[in-house]
Amino acid sequence: MKSNRNGDLPREMVHEILLRLPVKALLRCKCVCKEWCALIRSPSFVDQHFSHESNPECLIFHLDEILGVDFIFNSTPANPCTFAICQDVERHSRVEESNHLPRMPTSTRVIALLGPAKGVFCVLSELGRVGLFNPAVREFKTLPPLPLHDVSEVESWPSCGFGLEPSSGDHKVVAFQIWNSQRIACVYSLSSNSWKRIEDVGSLNFVCFRGDSVCQPFLNGVYHWHANLPNGGGFAILAFDMRNDKFQVIQVPDCLRSSQRELRIAAYGDSLAVMSYKVRECIDFWMMGRDGLWSKNFSIGPFAEKVWPICVWKKREVLLETKTSSMTMCDISTMKLRRPLPELDQQSYPCAVFCYKESLVSIKGEGEGEGEGDGAYFVRDFFD
Repeated sequence: MKSNRNGDLPREMVHEILLRLPVKALLRCKCVCKEWCALIRSPSFVDQHFSHESNPECLIFHLDEILGVDFIFNSTPANPCTFAICQDVERHSRVEESNHLPRMPTSTRVIALLGPAKGVFCVLSELGRVGLFNPAVREFKTLPPLPLHDVSEVESWPSCGFGLEPSSGDHKVVAFQIWNSQRIACVYSLSSNSWKRIEDVGSLNFVCFRGDSVCQPFLNGVYHWHANLPNGGGFAILAFDMRNDKFQVIQVPDCLRSSQRELRIAAYGDSLAVMSYKVRECIDFWMMGRDGLWSKNFSIGPFAEKVWPICVWKKREVLLETKTSSMTMCDISTMKLRRPLPELDQQSYPCAVFCYKESLVSIKGEGEGEGEGDGAYFVRDFFD
């Protein structure tokens, strides 16, 4: 074993110790010496730390009555927290407000919060601006202006999708807009820090789509939206493949396409799923196989009270919202409800729930600065 010149511990042991530390501690460790800083910044260490067993997946709640008010930076008693974390779902640990996850004082409304993709979120403001932020390292990046029509000229804001290109690990944002019956789309690449127009969108056979899925429908490099087919054709899935920047419409079984039940797209492990549900009835889970064929995999319920499915947790449980806005888990194997997750300390409404892991991924380019302490300026500029 090689020794570390900054101490008596072998380098391999230092590496293993650092892998087990949370992001907040690692940001401080970068200041110890140049060797540690270079190690912690290296892409291989960032990947290893993200997938390490000491960096568990947790539930993160975005809180507010209006998505995005008091959103990203500044921690003061007068500015209540808008993020809360349940670190250990299995043990029903306390849901705690997070002072480390950033926020900001603003009255500007956030239209969409997407992700996370390897710890990074995408945010779309009502001004039509798009930004990326990594809350763990407190970095925020405003993307170049969308090459679409101004939000004041259209009836609705652009809908966005967000994820990773699997082979390169490049973060991508796809923005989509319908204007004068025309379908217009563009895709942003973090590696190039630029948008490009997608030209072959007009042939897609759908009339409208809903981009507000709360189940994080990004799977195997493909982002998914709830879409409607023309001429009363019913439900379908609009998909964007970030490997080749191509759109496609995924057909679903007839019983789903014409269903009168609520439908929600979800990721179940490595499979694309559709949750079909109705108040006080069973929630049916339909899975799409590798061959593109659909089958009803299982059902949970019925339930004595009104519940709505939010997302699937580690393929073992389904997170449900009750009529009182509390959260509970349903065990898929036993079909039993666990006791509700602990209530939040303040009277806040969880308007979005995400499965989240901390990440050291930097979203800053060369010359943009890096790390904790420089994010608030970029956030204020984004919303002003």
